[in-house]
Amino acid sequence: MFVKTVLWQRVAYFILLQFLVYCVSPASFAATSTGSFSVNASVSTACTVSANAGMTISLGDPTGHNTLSVVCTNLTAWSVQFVGLHDEADFYTHKMTNGTGNFIRYILTGVATAPIVFGEAPKRLGGNPTYNVSGTGTGVAQTVTLTATAETTGTDSFQYAPTGSYSDTITATVTF
Repeated sequence: MFVKTVLWQRVAYFILLQFLVYCVSPASFAATSTGSFSVNASVSTACTVSANAGMTISLGDPTGHNTLSVVCTNLTAWSVQFVGLHDEADFYTHKMTNGTGNFIRYILTGVATAPIVFGEAPKRLGGNPTYNVSGTGTGVAQTVTLTATAETTGTDSFQYAPTGSYSDTITATVTF
């Protein structure tokens, strides 16, 4: 009987010791505190415009094609103006030059939808605000399909131009 009592006392002491270790441990004295913070975002109105390398017009095909990419913040109205180095007074007829005083007149047209809607007429593009292409931003790239068509009749036409390389640089400026 004595052995059983001692055994039970040892078990009781062991349990009591475990309880005291648990109750006195630093984890049992831990307190909690909470805090909060906010997550904010600010979306600024912004647009970018970029174009592929260029257009090539050849004797067999007096038209060249290119695409322009406009990326604007969602729901931002945008308009792109196209100004060449050698624009005519009417602001929508452009000129390519060979650097020696010879020119080829051309018209730049564009459509601001991708893909092009069947029956949608291309718009003449130039330095006058009347000849801009416009849209509303979606937050992703929107494509403007551009076509340069060289004049085929008249003094400054593709047909009558002297041999040489002709070029013009068009600056596309997006206003938003």
